[in-house]
Amino acid sequence: MSWTPSTSSISPAPLSAIYLSRSTDKAKTFTVSQVSPYSAQFDQSFSTPRLLWGPEGGPEGTLHLVYQANPRSAIVGTAGAFYRHSTDGGKTWSEPEALNDDDPKNLRGHYMPNISRAQNGRLDVVWWDTRDDPACG
Repeated sequence: MSWTPSTSSISPAPLSAIYLSRSTDKAKTFTVSQVSPYSAQFDQSFSTPRLLWGPEGGPEGTLHLVYQANPRSAIVGTAGAFYRHSTDGGKTWSEPEALNDDDPKNLRGHYMPNISRAQNGRLDVVWWDTRDDPACG
């Protein structure tokens, strides 16, 4: 399970991070590891990181993670969709990879990414994208 810590009624909101909780005993106990450092880039109130496991990539398979982050956190309301993966059960992670390919100068939003696997093994990621919305620019 992936998650970000959250708070309420605190303004400005404190920095957030992405965590991974893992159980090997059918959810009796969990270990928690930090996927990303605390940063102003993560919007803790709007989008939950999405995690998907696949059998490829190593003895533990591959964990695929998609999430929303704002690389320019000083500009409120913009965000990008990002991807990372781990082939060692979440101990280490790849560097973040931006999934949206439009010009960041346009200040568009790419919100709430979600990931799934097709029957042929292809990974599919979708997100709410405002790049073609005339009301958002």
